[in-house]
Amino acid sequence: LFADITGAPRAEIVETVGLFVMAFNVSDGASWDYDDGWWSSAQANATDWTPAIASGSVRGRLYATPGPIRAAKPLGEQMVVYKNAGVYLGTNSGPPLWWTWQLVPGDAGCVGRYAVAQIVVNGAPAHFVVGPRSMYVFDGSRPVKIGDGIVRRWFYQRLNPTYREKTSCVVDRAEGV
Repeated sequence: LFADITGAPRAEIVETVGLFVMAFNVSDGASWDYDDGWWSSAQANATDWTPAIASGSVRGRLYATPGPIRAAKPLGEQMVVYKNAGVYLGTNSGPPLWWTWQLVPGDAGCVGRYAVAQIVVNGAPAHFVVGPRSMYVFDGSRPVKIGDGIVRRWFYQRLNPTYREKTSCVVDRAEGV
């Protein structure tokens, strides 16, 4: 993805948070190739991807839950990573770790890269997420299921499993929907 930046990883998902560019489902083209992996650029330098504690360019894996990273989005100054059955909340903790990751309790997850929308709830940032079994809102504390049983049942009965990873959430801020 960063073909023009020497040393940058190949990545399926790229997001920014604070002074960092973050890559997910990453490969360095040699020995570091993980679909559950993440990698951050150096602090305030999107062109420096050489792992070094001093600069903040660090990498790691999220493997407490199985499978690849499906989506990632910033939530305020934190980064949220979604797997099929797992949500991780990343916080910039400064050196030496730079990023600490907390697995959010529960079985919430996300069906695909575009199945997360950034929204605002009561003036605070949140995510609307289409998960494998439920839709929910995540505000950084816990995923809250939305839609009653009828709405949820209608949606998931019509969601073709072959194409569920292509689910896209769109927010119309002008209309508030």
